[in-house]
Amino acid sequence: QFSASEFPPYFLRLLPGAFETRRIEVVNRRMAAMTEPCVVDWLVGAALMLPRRVLEEVGPLDERYFMWLDDIDWGRKLHRAGYQAVHVPAALVLHRGRQSGAKVENARLLSQILESEYTYWRLNHGRSATALMYLVRWARTRFQLLRRGGAEHTTRSRIMVDYYRRNFGRLLRDEFRYGIQGPPHKQSPPSPDLTHADRS
Repeated sequence: QFSASEFPPYFLRLLPGAFETRRIEVVNRRMAAMTEPCVVDWLVGAALMLPRRVLEEVGPLDERYFMWLDDIDWGRKLHRAGYQAVHVPAALVLHRGRQSGAKVENARLLSQILESEYTYWRLNHGRSATALMYLVRWARTRFQLLRRGGAEHTTRSRIMVDYYRRNFGRLLRDEFRYGIQGPPHKQSPPSPDLTHADRS
């Protein structure tokens, strides 16, 4: 498992998923080629070492994330506080990745990942940018669902279409009610639709 990476660019979330997949492949190759300590955007939460004073200043991982993307979010906080994240390729840590996720059924796992993604973009890029992203992704995934019909990934696509639609409405509603800052953020539980998909 790679222990460090770059912050995900916002603009790629507006493009088809193949662009993001390509970016990840390029970044992973670059990370694999590193042999000396180097400054990176963020470090995997399973392998962090830092002075207590930095932890007290920056704070712990945000508990508004159930799991996933909390280490990327923390990396942004570290940079905003004026610190650098340094990746040390020679340091080895045994981490059996995705063990928790492997115990969760696919539909439930997908809903949890999507909720963490929503939390990350909302907290780090603002409501308007996040609303635009979900509108674009809803339209694109909806088109793919209609085109594929009974294809293998229909269930996954339907879950994603529902989630993008709900989050776009959630953001738009908060914009009109509270303005750009909106109410304090709090994760919502998976919708009944997602729960139903999990059981089916």
